[in-house]
Amino acid sequence: KDGTEVICDDAFMGCISLKSIVLPKSLTSIGYEAFFGCISLRRIYIPESVTYIGDGAFADCKSLQPIDIPDLGYGLFIGGISYKVILLSNGKT
Repeated sequence: KDGTEVICDDAFMGCISLKSIVLPKSLTSIGYEAFFGCISLRRIYIPESVTYIGDGAFADCKSLQPIDIPDLGYGLFIGGISYKVILLSNGKT
């Protein structure tokens, strides 16, 4: 929902039916393990307004397609997609 600034820790954890999500431009923070275990999640749009992504935010998201993210957090994708498909907004892979 537009106006949302924070996705809390574990907010969508284990939501196996979630396939795609467009986060609002008002968002600034994605919590710890927010999308952990969302095994069907394929696409996510993360706006440039996000300045914090918690550890393990996308861990075990095995279906996630390449995404452009800021260079934030530690272990964001552990057990999930290959690091080769992550394009950080600073141009590093």
